[in-house]
Amino acid sequence: GAAAAAPPEAGALGFKIGLAVLLCAFNAMCWAAPLRFKRFTGSSQKLGVASTFSGGVFLALAFGHMVPEAAEAFGEGGAAAACRWTLGGYLLIWAVERLANGAEAPSSDLSASDAAAGAAVGAAPPAEAQTSGSAAMLLGALSVHSMLETMALAVARSKSAAALLAGSIALHQPAESLALVVALLRAGLRGPKLLRLLLLFTAMGPLGCVAGLGLHARFGKLFGGALDGALIALTAGTFVYVGATEVVPEEFEDGGASKAKVLALLLGVATILGLARVADLLEARAG
Repeated sequence: GAAAAAPPEAGALGFKIGLAVLLCAFNAMCWAAPLRFKRFTGSSQKLGVASTFSGGVFLALAFGHMVPEAAEAFGEGGAAAACRWTLGGYLLIWAVERLANGAEAPSSDLSASDAAAGAAVGAAPPAEAQTSGSAAMLLGALSVHSMLETMALAVARSKSAAALLAGSIALHQPAESLALVVALLRAGLRGPKLLRLLLLFTAMGPLGCVAGLGLHARFGKLFGGALDGALIALTAGTFVYVGATEVVPEEFEDGGASKAKVLALLLGVATILGLARVADLLEARAG
């Protein structure tokens, strides 16, 4: 109890603001780098391989990082609550996807096999390959995830704790940013609209750092004091939907299970699990 009541370390606020600014700049670099390579953004085959990598990233983030984190936030017996909220997040994006598909019903005659046939002759993936509604939900989910991370950074009570958390965020930020870029490209987004969405994603970090503090102070006692756990689990559910229900079936249908895609999926999972393990080891050493 005494440790929780200890005052924040002197100078920690300015240090944390500096870390937040660095993370914001690093976030922008992570999504700007792949966009500079026209061979990547204009190749259906390369986007397909990158998309399967992002599917592995989302599944590993959900099951290997976020659900356990949510269960810990809920406290004793939190695993069941984390699973329920994860299911809620999955059903939320499922419902939004169904509504979006219903609105686009007249164009639904364009089947997935038709899209695959177009890709086989070198055509760019159509916008219908992945609805803009699901891409927007993914953008929102990753933004919530970014907000929660920077909120935790803002409430850290020492420079060492803040530095450790910032390092953990930076470790998995490149994979997350690449996954988001690929998802938006597969949704047919290009040019200024794509840039605006990515800038919005980057801005969510510092905005969440400010807004999250107020939200946590006002509503932190909800859900048994585990508001963070509920939001993390909801976000994990959206990641499960994108990875398991959209990316993997879309990329492996119609005999599309190339060795490159299989390896990319496994590499996406291994990347996040490996980075999570490194972050745990760093945290254990600091503790």
